[in-house]
Amino acid sequence: PRGKFIQFYRASTNPDLNERIKNLEQLREAWGEPNNAPVVNFLGYLYYRNGSKEKSEESFKRYMELYPDGYNSLDSMAEFFMFEKKYDEAKKHYEKVLNLFPYSNSAISSLNELKKINNYN
Repeated sequence: PRGKFIQFYRASTNPDLNERIKNLEQLREAWGEPNNAPVVNFLGYLYYRNGSKEKSEESFKRYMELYPDGYNSLDSMAEFFMFEKKYDEAKKHYEKVLNLFPYSNSAISSLNELKKINNYN
């Protein structure tokens, strides 16, 4: 398929996780930057799910470099830190989200969750 949407859909719905990652890595290379930003983000989650935490963090950091003030890039990096129980880093990123996007339900609810976990102020 030639369309990017259908290419992404086919790659991201492969039932085999390793094949899904392989297909998305191929798309990441084929599309080049910054066009591949959604793929970079999605790979971050798949790497984490596959146990490749270092690759996951690298993907989320790269996504943030592509969109440093983007809602989703900041939110994804914050989620990574939540997964890792690095709550200070997660809080920092969720606060950046709220500074740029004050009505972010995701950031608000995650900061409330952090308050429960660590008694943050």
